Amino acid sequence: MENYFRRVLLFGIPSFLIITGIVSYELNKMVKVPGILVSLGEASYSLYLLHLPVMAAGVGILAKLNLQAGMEIHAAVIVLLIGVCLGSILFFKWIEKPLISRLNRSGTKLKI
Repeated sequence: MENYFRRVLLFGIPSFLIITGIVSYELNKMVKVPGILVSLGEASYSLYLLHLPVMAAGVGILAKLNLQAGMEIHAAVIVLLIGVCLGSILFFKWIEKPLISRLNRSGTKLKI
């Protein structure tokens, strides 16, 4: 029981204060979030759905290219990650959002 209270004191209360501070900054318009991060946040479910198959396909392609461990493989993985993020944003804007809009018009209410 002592360990529980210790964890609450060491992690719970400071975490609460940090989140409360960040939210108050955001509510008072003191923080400007870059548009790409907002778009990525909106597309987070698409990112969740797409990242595994796209990354698996990308790694398969990289394996067929016989890239050696080094800077080129690291650069390729970074490009792949950026591609997954951008692809998820496009998937959200072109497929997920219009589909949700169409379903909402048909009487099935979904939220984005």
